[in-house]
Amino acid sequence: MNSVIKVSFIYRDLNQPLISKTSKVSYSYGKSDSLGFKNSNLAKILKYFKLDSRSKTFSSDNNEILDISETLIIPEDYSLLLSSGTKITFGSGVGLVVKGSLQVEGGKGQVVSLSGRGNAEWGGVLVIPNQQPVEINYLLMDGGSGIINGLYHRGAFTVNNAHVSINNSIFQNNNSEDALNLVQ
Repeated sequence: MNSVIKVSFIYRDLNQPLISKTSKVSYSYGKSDSLGFKNSNLAKILKYFKLDSRSKTFSSDNNEILDISETLIIPEDYSLLLSSGTKITFGSGVGLVVKGSLQVEGGKGQVVSLSGRGNAEWGGVLVIPNQQPVEINYLLMDGGSGIINGLYHRGAFTVNNAHVSINNSIFQNNNSEDALNLVQ
């Protein structure tokens, strides 16, 4: 079972008075827990991605350029497909959480790219698909802090509890513990 709790740290610097800091910490990932992330409403997601309601798949068009300015949380019942050549930039502190399956369908010369807008410190990507497939081909993941909605994750790109296939992809310039973190 996952728990997000507050932890107080008190430490002593011999040259300063006691300092106390409280942070939100995620101690573990539950096998089917979504870490308390509330789903984005469909209208919010549809500002950025189109929806095939029959397959319940949000997607980008080939070579689409998207600038996302708010954290998106794709619900459990839906999938996300990033098509060949898609380029997504994220605003400062903004991230992407996918609770369903994820497919990144880049190709040689048609890489899918995820990065911060300008020099923005963006949150990164968290995928919690509850054993659904995650297939990543030709992805360039640039940056990411691993901090989404105030919760720290070990990777700028974290996948938890999934069947994962990653090919021809680069994870670089992250500001988290790991560029890529695969859990369970």
